[in-house]
Amino acid sequence: MNDLPLVIVPHPVGTVSLDQLRSLAESTVDSITTRLLRQSQAASGSGEPASKKIVPLDSPIGVSSDPSILFKELVKRGWSDGLPVLPPTRAAVDEMIAAGSVDKDLALGVMPPLNGVAAIEKIAANAVMAGCLPEYFPLVIAAVKGVLKPGFNLDGVQTTTGNVAPVIVVNGPCRKSLEINCGANALGQGWRANATIGRASAARLLASWTSRR
Repeated sequence: MNDLPLVIVPHPVGTVSLDQLRSLAESTVDSITTRLLRQSQAASGSGEPASKKIVPLDSPIGVSSDPSILFKELVKRGWSDGLPVLPPTRAAVDEMIAAGSVDKDLALGVMPPLNGVAAIEKIAANAVMAGCLPEYFPLVIAAVKGVLKPGFNLDGVQTTTGNVAPVIVVNGPCRKSLEINCGANALGQGWRANATIGRASAARLLASWTSRR
């Protein structure tokens, strides 16, 4: 891939001073910009960068509710984890909110690293897209509240170059009524509650969606 634009960033960065880190970040951004502009100019066949329509983050975006079309659009925008996504229709989102017994406009906090507002309505949309049943929604809300606590350091989890992921531990009678696998193969396949609650609560998905809607 001789035409692949690459930018080499020295590591590690966790032990350098803030001034050094700032300088490294600025030079890296400059390098990325230069390579993207070159690629854009090459694609347009001219010395001018190819034009691109910029959509404000808070602008509503209309997409077909047809599952296959919606999924293709989300993948193209980089808003999917690669798994199928269910359309967050008004009826489905309202049903999810009702199951949580909370106001749709209630904000649980700001979701790092893109700092979108994690409002109940947006979290419900994530839960629908992830394939959650409405009865799972109270657990999704609890999980989001947990990762937003200052002591959890979600910003660090989201921006580290290390390989980390949050783990949700559920206890109490609901683990049986919701059919959450808490025995053999608990981290494996075949359990809708385990898979979709974790997926809906994933901070990366929430950060992507809440910052754009």
